Amino acid sequence: RRFLKKEKALKLICLSLIVVCWGLKIVYDDIFIDSEIMSLEPYALLQSWYGSRRFSLIFTKKIFHMIRLVPYLSNLLTAAFLFLAALLFAFCLQTWIPVLKKKPYDKGLLLAAAFFVTAPSLAEQYAYTLQAFEITLSMCICMIAVYCAGRAVYGNGSVIWYLAAVLLLVWTLGSYQGFCVCYMALVLISFLGSYETDMHKGQEEAFLYGIRQVIIFIIGLFPYSFIFVQDQRRGLQLCGCHVYVGHLK
Repeated sequence: RRFLKKEKALKLICLSLIVVCWGLKIVYDDIFIDSEIMSLEPYALLQSWYGSRRFSLIFTKKIFHMIRLVPYLSNLLTAAFLFLAALLFAFCLQTWIPVLKKKPYDKGLLLAAAFFVTAPSLAEQYAYTLQAFEITLSMCICMIAVYCAGRAVYGNGSVIWYLAAVLLLVWTLGSYQGFCVCYMALVLISFLGSYETDMHKGQEEAFLYGIRQVIIFIIGLFPYSFIFVQDQRRGLQLCGCHVYVGHLK
């Protein structure tokens, strides 16, 4: 809460960049990729996600009742959660690298958020209106997972932080396997920032930090790999789904 009250410039910059870069996308009525299959057979598209083991996307669609695509709502939610993701990213950076709280280094926080919101990789991803909101939500969850892991490892937190990190990581991987790389990159940033801050504790303590982070990642990877990937039928049952076979003419 203190972070949101203090960083007014950060909120203004992120909101402005989202309006400039993605504002037209909110009202654009061409859903582009996979539009025909989603309009005609929405459950057929879900089957492709079953085959890709992207069960968290299916959960999200069901939770928000968005199996039938509403482009304007999906694009609006995408922009809203992108704003939230930018704030989460800035908050995590400030937590891991405390020097960003001080002037003039606090300007680096604004620059990092600006680069995040305007990242070229988002342009290709958001061409998929069918999953843009769900992916952005998972991006937020990925950052929360890394934050929880940081609280557990660097702050000697309770087992609740470890459990939260693992569960959120599983959800993230179930949305998009590419988040595996995103998670590792965020962990690396948190590790380097925490090591720089706690350098006085020595290299042995830093080594333990790294080992704990690797353990969290492996434990989070295990349920996704062996429950969802190895046993797809069980994954479908967890989603409350039955096998559907459709033919497009």
